[in-house]
Parts: sequence; structure tokens; C-alpha cells
Amino acid sequence: MVWRCARAVVVVDSAACDRGGTAPSLTAGTHILYAYATDGQDATATNTAYASVPLIGSISAYLFTVSAPASTPVVSLTPTLPFPNTTVGTTSSALAATLSNTGTAPLSISSISIAGTNPSDFAVSTGTNACGASLAAGSSCSIYVTFTPALATSYSAMLQVADNASGSPQATTLSGTGTAPAVLLTPSPVAFGNQTINTTSSPSKVVVLMNTGTAPLTGISISVTGTNASAFGLNSSACGTTLAAGSSCNISLNFTPTSTGTNSASLSVADNASNLPQSVSLTGTGLAANVVAPSPLIFNPAHDANDRADGIRLRRVRSPLADIPDLPKSDRKYHQRSPDHHSHQQRRQQHRELRHAQQIGRAHV
Repeated sequence: MVWRCARAVVVVDSAACDRGGTAPSLTAGTHILYAYATDGQDATATNTAYASVPLIGSISAYLFTVSAPASTPVVSLTPTLPFPNTTVGTTSSALAATLSNTGTAPLSISSISIAGTNPSDFAVSTGTNACGASLAAGSSCSIYVTFTPALATSYSAMLQVADNASGSPQATTLSGTGTAPAVLLTPSPVAFGNQTINTTSSPSKVVVLMNTGTAPLTGISISVTGTNASAFGLNSSACGTTLAAGSSCNISLNFTPTSTGTNSASLSVADNASNLPQSVSLTGTGLAANVVAPSPLIFNPAHDANDRADGIRLRRVRSPLADIPDLPKSDRKYHQRSPDHHSHQQRRQQHRELRHAQQIGRAHV
């Protein structure tokens, strides 16, 4: 408020004029300005001169009202909400944005929404101190947002609040990245080759399970399925049930066929990855066990006196007993010359045994 004081005027009030003619700030309400003229002139006259002399003239009073500024809400919405990396198809923990009313009037909230590039991947949720339909002056409330990515890529959107404050709608930025595991099995397929039935191949074949994605591979379950699954054994304990992004583990396999011929099955992996198939073809051939055959019999189509009627040719085998010589004739009468009767009996017994042995030997000739 600007006042121009009359010449040689003394002003009595809190709205006193200064030398530049500008009155101090006034509070809301009614004010009276008293002006005294000291030189006989009208107190309403305009004069830039200023003098301080005793009062000898008339007085004038000016009545005016100062009105208070209108009450309005003043709003801010902070901070921006960058979500941590979130696995595709899962929902993040909620993050909170704060809506503050620093004005002098209540804030009337008409809507809270998400707009921008990827609004469908973010959602407003409820929580403690959540914002309602209005917000009193000097108060604040929280707006909770979650992130559920549909794909392994980056996302952005805007949280918006429509209200009765200047600059509506209020807005803050939302951002996040979707991550996902991805499975690679190598080598594929796996061929064991030939293996004797009821024996186990050695060394074991190894299939490497790799997580080439950007999120942990969880819920890992490994099995062998298919027509001849029981012929293939596996050891998957090195993999466990979780595999970090960028990591790998080994699956050991062996082949123990129980039947001859081609055996086939599949190594299968189940987990939270979406890329398919997650399997490796397994093959191997079972062979019969080796059997040592007896020497073949000799057949001769030509018949002679030694051939039997069934066509089997008989071979002559000479017995070592055939080489025992005959006793000399002089020994046959040894008992006549021996003075010892007991020795004579022994000689006779030996003679009979030798003759018997000769007869046996000749029977084999």
C-alpha cells in the first residue's frame, strides 16, 4: 500500500508513512490513519516536504480495511520411485510416494492414477497412512505403488494425483526393469554307444545346466523320462534347487542296459524359466554278453573203417599205459626160484596188476 503524506503532516498509526511514501505491511483488518496539519493547510493536500513542528492546525482521519489473502492448498508429490530388478511375472514390494499439503486450505483429491508409457505394469495399492479423498492443510499421506513386469525389459510410467491445487495433476516418475532366468543344456543330444547288458558305462557323461538369464533359476527338478528311462542313471546333486543368474552346474549320467538293442530316453529339467524345451535326448545300444563256445566237432564226409554210422569220425588216442613193456619170461617163473614164499606172492600180485594195466592201455589204442 502506498501513501502520499501531506506537507508538514505528522502521521499517527502503525501504517506510518516513510520518507519514500510506502506504508509498512499491515495485518488483515480495519485501520485508521490520522494526519495533522501544522501550517494551516488541508491535511489532505499533497506535498513531498516533511517537517516536524508543534501541532497548530486541523486534523483528518482516514479509515481503510486490509483483507487477508485467500486460503489455498499448496501440494508436492515426492520422491521418484525407481523399483529394483523384479523377476518377470512376480510383484515387487510396494514403494511409497508422499503427497504433502503445505498450504492454508484443505486439498481435495479427485483421483490417483498411473499414466505414461507402461501404466499396466505398475499398480496403486493400499497401505498405512494411505491418501483418501482430502488432505488437511499442513498434512501429508502416502501413495503405495507396486511393479509387476510382463517381460524382461525396462519400464516407465507416471504416478498422478488430480486435485484442487495449482498445477494439478501432481506427478512423479516410476521406473523398473523386468528380469527372467533362461536355461541352456549342453551337449545335446548325448549318445552312449554300445554297452554290454547289465554293465554300467564308464566314465559318466556330463550335461551342463546353465542359467543364461538375468534372474535366479528356482524350483529346479531334474529327471530321466521316456521309453528306456530305467537304463539311464543320473546324479544331479551338484545343481540343487536354485541356480544364480550367470551360473552353471553339472549333471552326471550313465548307461546300464538290461536288454539288447537301441535304448532311448530324455533328460528333463523343470524350473521357473519360460524358454522351452528343457530336455536332452539320450541314446545307447545294449549288447549281449560274450559267451566262450566249445571247440567244434570234426566232421568228414569220407567214411572208413573208423567212422561211426552217425558221421562222427573217431580219432585214435594213444594211452601212456600202452608203453608199459611185457614182463620178461624169466620173471614169470620167479616164484620157482624165490626161496621166500611171501615175496613170491607179492611178485604174483604185481604181475597181475601190470598185466591188467597193459590190457587197459591196449583197449585205448
